[in-house]
Amino acid sequence: MNRMHRNHFFIGGYFPRVFLDRIQPIPPGLMLDLPPVPPGYAIGYYDGYCLIYDPYSLAIISVIDLYRY
Repeated sequence: MNRMHRNHFFIGGYFPRVFLDRIQPIPPGLMLDLPPVPPGYAIGYYDGYCLIYDPYSLAIISVIDLYRY
């Protein structure tokens, strides 16, 4: 994957609905290091990002860029 040509996500932005079927579950080992997800929100992995988002409006409330670390 070329990191320069991937989508960029940020808090307060929206996840594109066309990519919704490409969100994957995050690795179980990573869940141990993350705080609990607020009720009503979903967590997923897409293109090197760990996203916490509202599954209805697709508003992003938290982003972790896993390729940055």
